[in-house]
Amino acid sequence: MKIAGGSPGEAVAVECSMDWYDPNDVMTTKGLRRLGTTFLRLRNSRHFSQAALGGRIGLSQASISRFETGKQPGLGARWLGRMMIVLDISADELEHHIQPPKPAPVVDVYDVDDFAEAD
Repeated sequence: MKIAGGSPGEAVAVECSMDWYDPNDVMTTKGLRRLGTTFLRLRNSRHFSQAALGGRIGLSQASISRFETGKQPGLGARWLGRMMIVLDISADELEHHIQPPKPAPVVDVYDVDDFAEAD
């Protein structure tokens, strides 16, 4: 992980190693995007700009933007925890706001014999 900046009170730009991240892992990718979108909605509901939130937790506005749009899925628990504190989000509230996946369509299964033509 590279951190640029880092003086006390200064926002930093974080570059995370993405060695662990496989963009072909659909479940992980969808989950991380959902998490970013959830934080975006919660941040907006509390009237924080990306720059203001980033300044409070020590990240750049660009890092917040990349996280919220799924372009920086490797944002660690340290930063997520800081966002939860600054935005005053409880674990229960976070769980409540995460959009559940859409259910798969129901497919009726019929016995082929039900459609056989009568002789």
